Amino acid sequence: MARGRVASVAVLVLPVLACSAAPAEAPLAVAPSAAPSVAKEPLLRGPTVPWAVVFERECRASNTAPIVSPGQTVVGFCEGVFSFEEGRWLGSQPVGAEAYFAERAVISASSAGLGVEVDPLLGDGSIERRTLTSGWGRQVAVSPDRTRGVALLEEPSGDARLVSFRLPGLEAGDTAPFTGPVDHVRVGFLANGAAFVFGSGLCVQEPVACPDGDGSLDCVNTNCDARSVRTLASGKLVDAAPALQGALDVLVSRDGARALVQWEDGRRALVEMPGGAIVAELPKEADEDTAPMFGIADDGSRIAFIDDGKLVVAEIAGRDLVVLHRRPLEYAEALTFSPDAKTLFVKADIGMIALREGATPYVAQTPSYQPVPPPGFERTFGQQTPIAVARNHPKWEEINEILPLGMIARYRGGEDAEYLVNVIALDPRELGPADLDPAKWVNVAIARDGDEEEPAENVTSWRTAEGRSAEYSWLFRESCNPTDLYVRVSEKGGVLYRVEIEAPRGTSPATVAPLMQRFFDGPLGAPPAKRSLTTARRSKVRC
Repeated sequence: MARGRVASVAVLVLPVLACSAAPAEAPLAVAPSAAPSVAKEPLLRGPTVPWAVVFERECRASNTAPIVSPGQTVVGFCEGVFSFEEGRWLGSQPVGAEAYFAERAVISASSAGLGVEVDPLLGDGSIERRTLTSGWGRQVAVSPDRTRGVALLEEPSGDARLVSFRLPGLEAGDTAPFTGPVDHVRVGFLANGAAFVFGSGLCVQEPVACPDGDGSLDCVNTNCDARSVRTLASGKLVDAAPALQGALDVLVSRDGARALVQWEDGRRALVEMPGGAIVAELPKEADEDTAPMFGIADDGSRIAFIDDGKLVVAEIAGRDLVVLHRRPLEYAEALTFSPDAKTLFVKADIGMIALREGATPYVAQTPSYQPVPPPGFERTFGQQTPIAVARNHPKWEEINEILPLGMIARYRGGEDAEYLVNVIALDPRELGPADLDPAKWVNVAIARDGDEEEPAENVTSWRTAEGRSAEYSWLFRESCNPTDLYVRVSEKGGVLYRVEIEAPRGTSPATVAPLMQRFFDGPLGAPPAKRSLTTARRSKVRC
């Protein structure tokens, strides 16, 4: 059961010089850029059509960027597939999903040595699941007409190659060796149909003395050819955009006609591909060490980027950028436009934010959760906002952690602080429409938790005037973290509450029942029938 709360990581990771018993790599050495000068503030104020947040969703596993289906009916994010309009959870998608090539089918970069996978979604039987069994998928892209794909694959030996293939059958086409690092690359198609890769070329390593060491050659200096855009042609990679050689990052539009470029010194621009002529200039990135954070529409007509602590959505007008929307945002891992460029999906630290042009903003109701904890339980965290950093109970660990989306309270208690209670307030639209039967609604809640192989225990559901409620439990036994997890989900006051009681494995029902009365029944109402709890009968893995 994939319940892990994944922490977000930066998309751009460059090696650093380090000292240790084992060799480490130095920063990549790249050729100086000959990029044209970029102005500081070329932005113009745009139309007054508002952009609004229409939903936010949590990333629970996989940690992949948002991808949108061609017909704009669904959006894939991390481990889930959500409805495009209101973010209703519809089902799961494979780990490493990179792009839709049909309305209910994705192509994924496999981390299990299977190279590239084609997977149907949501029970669609029109697409057959297929695998290109060669290497670890690093990057995958789909052509504008969605009949071809290109992937960067890494073999077990460490060698890498760029491969093109047909869709949906994955019939292999042209291939060429790729000699650069595979940790910061982009692949795609140019407007002429050629598959390309952006990344460094040949790398050479040489032993060097660590700067803080005793002079011994314990570190490694890695020098790579400058990053460049190269196209796949008859088994070779050919330089295709000389004007962009040495750029820090190049993000090409789906149609292959334009690209957003950032150079090593922070200069940024929208350019024509492959010639590199500037279409419009962006403000310079003040922090040259910041990884590029931008997105581009399929046809290159709109872009999104982070500028001075704000997200900027802009439209191209001649050689100018016309600002359509600006809002505070310090960091984004991915910025994905819908095919019509009127919705922007932002992958932020804790989840996905959906911004839509001309939409009515979704206003979340303020949660109100007021339990009477048992003696010995302490509230270690409490808030009414969706993002926070909390300090754990001092008896447990003196560390800070980023809490998941919607976390509003945490309690810990017991003789050795062995009981943990998490209270999460969510958007009720995520689990389905208001007329969905409670028995079906609870199945959606269980599936959203990420377990598709075994049913939950102690499942019950009901409806009151306030809305639907359900309870179920996960009983983990033969695992690296054996625990019993009791869950209550309830709709109340326009808020979907999810309360988790985590207890040591094998805790008796007589011990758990009073905790459920305090944390479930008191704030959210008691179930109509008396509880009948069972302890573990199945073995489940939780790692």
